[in-house]
Amino acid sequence: MKLSVGATSDAAPIARTVIVGSTNSLSAMSPQTLGGTTYAFASWSDGGARSHLIVAPASSASWVASFTLVTPTASPVPTGTASSTATATPQPTATAPATAATASTATPLPSPTAPVCVSDADCDDGNVCTHDTCGADGACTHAGTSLPMTATVLGARALDKPGKAVLALRADVVVAPPLSPAPDPSRDGLRLELVDALGQVRERLTLPPGLRDATGPIGWSANRTRIRWRYIDRTAGARVRSASIVVNQQTGRVTVRLSAGGGTLPLSAGDAPLGIRVLVDAAEKRCGALTFNPSGGAHPKCTFSRSSTSVQCR
Repeated sequence: MKLSVGATSDAAPIARTVIVGSTNSLSAMSPQTLGGTTYAFASWSDGGARSHLIVAPASSASWVASFTLVTPTASPVPTGTASSTATATPQPTATAPATAATASTATPLPSPTAPVCVSDADCDDGNVCTHDTCGADGACTHAGTSLPMTATVLGARALDKPGKAVLALRADVVVAPPLSPAPDPSRDGLRLELVDALGQVRERLTLPPGLRDATGPIGWSANRTRIRWRYIDRTAGARVRSASIVVNQQTGRVTVRLSAGGGTLPLSAGDAPLGIRVLVDAAEKRCGALTFNPSGGAHPKCTFSRSSTSVQCR
């Protein structure tokens, strides 16, 4: 059976070397024909979609894809093994080997399965750092490389109070200079995602594009050189009242600061390692991503309070 890990597609098993904590796309092609018999994708062992993202762990892990029979035959149904294992062992260079493979089972289906997608919207994998497209064959493709983040401080409190949780972020997304064109949040807005150890998005914040005039309640404003941006939202029920983006053309650092209230964040130490993704420039596909180490690990790491009502990551 054929699998795809990132941009690599081949018959299982597939071996790759990736950065520990990096986000990688995992996809099982469907339908597929093996020995004259057609199979359709059924499920991944982690419950993810046919095409979804995984975070390279610091210890061994495995992903197994199951397939079901589309065209029954009179002969015994073959049962293949395909290992989809991804192993991540920290190296001095912070890389980890990852192996992916598939396991197939056969259960007769009445008819062939339909294409996975008909438009790009059908392929949204919930990751702001990937560009999701629907191909002519009805298969989704997820492409994109996340940028490093430094000086990142993430805090959240009132985790035990639904609708009252507060999240604050200060981070530098590092872009290779020169930044031309420079990020323009009045054109693209700003998007942030907080993910747990399973890659599930636990908090999603979207600051829309648009310039704010002197009397407007919401929007972005900039200084004369358009490298310092400020966002204000004075509408009722706004999660993010203010935020800022500062662009450093010399270093390539895009500094993001924001604070959001009124959230529901039932997080605990069992959800670690936590990760953060920030899309600072949708037009140029500039998106930063960082996975924090669990408490007790090396920095950057997340530490929960004893009561698990707050968490600090830095």
